Amino acid sequence: MRALLKKLESDLVQLERTVEPSWPKLVEPLEKMKDRLAVVWGAVNHLKAVKDTCEFRSAVEEIQPEKVEFDLKLGQSKPLYNAFKAIRESSDWEGLSDAQKRIVESSIKEAVLGGVALEGSKRQEFNKIQQELTKLSRKFEENVFDATKKFEKLITDKKEIEGLPATALGLAAQTASSKGHENVTAENGPWMFTLDDPSVLSVIQHARNRALREEIYRAYVTRASSGELDNTQVIEQILKLRLEKAKLLGYKNYAEVSMATKMATVSKAEALLEKLRSASWNAAVQDMEDLRQFSKSQGAPEADELTHWDISFWSERLCESKYEINEEELRPYFSLPKVMNGLFSLVKMLFGMDVEPADGSAPVWNADVRLYRIKDSSGKPVSYFYFDPYSRPAEKRGGAWMDEVVARSSRILSDDKTSIRLPIAHIVCNQMPPLGEKPSLMTFHEVKTVFHEFGHALQHMLTKQDEGLVSGIRGIEWDAIELPSQFMENWCYNRDTLMSMAKHYETGECLPEDIYQKLLAARTFRAGSLSLIHLKLATVDLELHSKYVPGGSESIFDVDRRISEKTEVIPPLLEDRFLCSFIHIFSGAYAAGYYSYKWAEVLSADAFSAFEEAGLHDEKAVRETGKRFHETILALGGGKDPLKVFVEFRGREPSPEPLLRHNGLLHCMLAELIGTYCVIFAGCGSVAVNKLYGGVTFPGVCVTWGLIVMAMIYTVGHISGAHFNPAVTVTLSLLGLCPLKEVAFYIVSQMLGSILASGTLVLIMNVTSDGFFGTTPAGSTGQSFVVEIVITFILMFVISGASNDDRAIKKHGGIVVGMTIMLNVFVGGPISGASMNPARSVGPAIVLWKFEGIWAYILGPIIGAMIGGFVYKLLKPTDKSFSDVVKRTRLSFRS
Repeated sequence: MRALLKKLESDLVQLERTVEPSWPKLVEPLEKMKDRLAVVWGAVNHLKAVKDTCEFRSAVEEIQPEKVEFDLKLGQSKPLYNAFKAIRESSDWEGLSDAQKRIVESSIKEAVLGGVALEGSKRQEFNKIQQELTKLSRKFEENVFDATKKFEKLITDKKEIEGLPATALGLAAQTASSKGHENVTAENGPWMFTLDDPSVLSVIQHARNRALREEIYRAYVTRASSGELDNTQVIEQILKLRLEKAKLLGYKNYAEVSMATKMATVSKAEALLEKLRSASWNAAVQDMEDLRQFSKSQGAPEADELTHWDISFWSERLCESKYEINEEELRPYFSLPKVMNGLFSLVKMLFGMDVEPADGSAPVWNADVRLYRIKDSSGKPVSYFYFDPYSRPAEKRGGAWMDEVVARSSRILSDDKTSIRLPIAHIVCNQMPPLGEKPSLMTFHEVKTVFHEFGHALQHMLTKQDEGLVSGIRGIEWDAIELPSQFMENWCYNRDTLMSMAKHYETGECLPEDIYQKLLAARTFRAGSLSLIHLKLATVDLELHSKYVPGGSESIFDVDRRISEKTEVIPPLLEDRFLCSFIHIFSGAYAAGYYSYKWAEVLSADAFSAFEEAGLHDEKAVRETGKRFHETILALGGGKDPLKVFVEFRGREPSPEPLLRHNGLLHCMLAELIGTYCVIFAGCGSVAVNKLYGGVTFPGVCVTWGLIVMAMIYTVGHISGAHFNPAVTVTLSLLGLCPLKEVAFYIVSQMLGSILASGTLVLIMNVTSDGFFGTTPAGSTGQSFVVEIVITFILMFVISGASNDDRAIKKHGGIVVGMTIMLNVFVGGPISGASMNPARSVGPAIVLWKFEGIWAYILGPIIGAMIGGFVYKLLKPTDKSFSDVVKRTRLSFRS
């Protein structure tokens, strides 16, 4: 490595001396240098992640400062920076391809972010910070790895591990045997549990021993937070140095630095996270209530005090009860060899590529590692990839990832100088290894993980981009990088794909059809809770990198707890130190970028919907769509703006509708349209009011009014996130989908506003029960109009009604909603002769004791709510509250 760095430094000096603003004299020699370093250093980082040893760590620690020093010299080279700017300003600029322009633009931006514009002491300080950050990031990851490896829990009493599935016991016994324990069996133990993911998940999801779940959970969330492995000060120093680095570059905070190379901005990312959080909150609250009720029905002593180490356990039991699915019982249908064959068959159908073993063609770092070759329809190799599937806690870090070994590159880098160098990837997972004679039997989650990482690899391996600096995954904005990976996950729910790989490892029997249908039904199980987990991490990430002040009055854990107040239904433990093991942002590439997972969801869902529109059972259409996906999303790499690439594939910009549909929300929107607005506003409610006050009763006009109200509420009225639909509350109580006290409070709050407004109109302004559009005392019309604006809508919708919508109304948001509904009523209402203001009916009735016809008005919405609720249940049975579904639907449409 040291010899390579010395050679590269010599090459850099030579290039700076001879550089010209042209492709052959600047970009081609620069690509050679960068590629040589990326290949060698990439291998070093990879081996450190999958085969860590003390000796290897020491070698990396010794050479890393020299490598960083060269990176800084290269990135801060004024001659190269000026040459790139000269190309951009030259007459040849328009003649460059999109990929070449992207290389020039990104090279200039990277140079600026790398400190090229800094001089003297500022550059020295910047370089010192960069060296220290590299060292700290490495230290952070090593501490997490060592803390994970350090924990061991040996159990000899079988009663302590009741509930654990056979696969978990087999893994625990195998771990105990590897640690030197003798006469070990899966049936009789002893069993050793670690903080490696498969071990942790098996305990917190299945162990009936609550004390064991607590011990494992506490150990997991406090990893690397004490003693010599404590990452607390490492994090503090990382954040401090990143902030200093940002300010040297002229940015307010490190989040702005991160966003400089992404599609989003800090404000857009924050807005996205908050919208998703507010949409997920009520569902997560209901999820928690469901768990409490279910655990209580099962006689659990902890039912009224469920805490973190109970959630996963009772979620699994509820899922088993509700959908009759047990992930552990599905393992025999998902053996690794059959899953890989199914994945390769899908790649063949979508992209016309064959995947075949290439073991023995190159050395591997572990006997379990496989090497594969991908060939096109003519039999010509196009790429290769290594696959390292199994967990090895003693030497391999946790998680799953894909990275490049070498990238596809232009002819200047190939051995014979005439052909393209083929890309090579490695895919690394941490699933349960084979136990005895059994192959690796996977959970459905592990299946999706393999598909996810393979999606990343496909973008690297099937690229057709010849410009090496932007081929494959290189040069793609980070918040678009998850598109292919999330896209591939969708195929796990496709019937043909799933059935091609879901075959019992012993009998060859296909997964029963009823179980497949249950998998589909369970796809959105606890979606709100799972969403909040990711949203919390993403929000904490942005907060720490945009607003947190290192060394200030608030600690990193204070920030974590503060954000948890609105992202966790159950407050975190006081000793929770999960940040100390948050490798993604403190040692990975996701600093101020963890939001990217959510950002790319719309893109990936819409991309998959192209195949749905073509017809998933129409193999010819799927192949044609797959070819188009290959030629755009997978082939173009970072050589074109990701939004333009998407439009080239889809024929339009991204739409949130497919994501809405995949989450089952379009059914809810249709139910609300048919059963709620049309029935309440255009049917029962309008007709009832028309009978009271005498107006137009033509059904078509009523339907039009109903649609107008619906459109206005969806597009404008819910800017604040509040909902004012009576069907939501009444339906919840009738169908038992939320606590009655919420419904009662909502109804009482609206009634209160109505009574106050009507009382004012009747007693002070002397307005009769006929209301504003009916008979009023001469000369009082203008006054009544003002009073109804000020009192009715401010009191009813902004103060009384809005106060119930937990955290959704924020100051001016409520006024926007109130005024919008007011305009709807005054402008739209008279068109059909209907009044949609409860103050005109219920309120006057109470104040003046004139109840004739009022009950028809009251019963209209209730009947409409019942119809709407039942239509909704028929279209999409779910355990989610109606109000949560409605709010998430509105969120998606606004997005």
